[in-house]
Amino acid sequence: IRHCKYVSRCPSSPRISPPSSLVMNWHVVNPSSNCCLVVAGKRFYVERNYLSTQSTYFEALFNSSGKEEFEIKGIDSEMFATMMNVLHRFEIIGTNMFPVLDLSHKFGIKSVVDDCEQFLLRVGNIFPLGSRLFAADLYRLEQLKEVCMHELKSSDCIAALADLRNSEFWAMFSDNMKDQFFDALMDDSTNLLQRL
Repeated sequence: IRHCKYVSRCPSSPRISPPSSLVMNWHVVNPSSNCCLVVAGKRFYVERNYLSTQSTYFEALFNSSGKEEFEIKGIDSEMFATMMNVLHRFEIIGTNMFPVLDLSHKFGIKSVVDDCEQFLLRVGNIFPLGSRLFAADLYRLEQLKEVCMHELKSSDCIAALADLRNSEFWAMFSDNMKDQFFDALMDDSTNLLQRL
């Protein structure tokens, strides 16, 4: 898969602009940072108020304590840095989109989740249909799901569903999504019978 540089602005979601003094090097204290997040042993100096306005997780974390340093466990520091870069409108490599989407969902950063969905809608064809449908299902990306289901229905639905059924994603799809696949298959079969 080729790498794609990605900077997106989702026009439908109002955003508070990040402090202009933030830089991509999160490991250096800057004038606007007033909080430190420790992720996998690495320090990230961030602006508490901005982060809490963008993330339900950080809003709850910061409101629960007046501490200036918080440890975040179980998260890869490089992916966390990438997610922070997306949040603050720096560049992201497109192939890192799925881990960023996952982290953004975990941290309740709706603007980044929306950006990831917009990215998948623009250049999603570089990713297999199964992975896009799985992301749409798991993270409730309704616009992406609609586009992918249309793509599924406009292709040879039986073959596409057989490919999905044999994919690594099948067991992870929700029952609701599997019902939608069945409905698509039934629609495809009905259309085929009507043509005969």
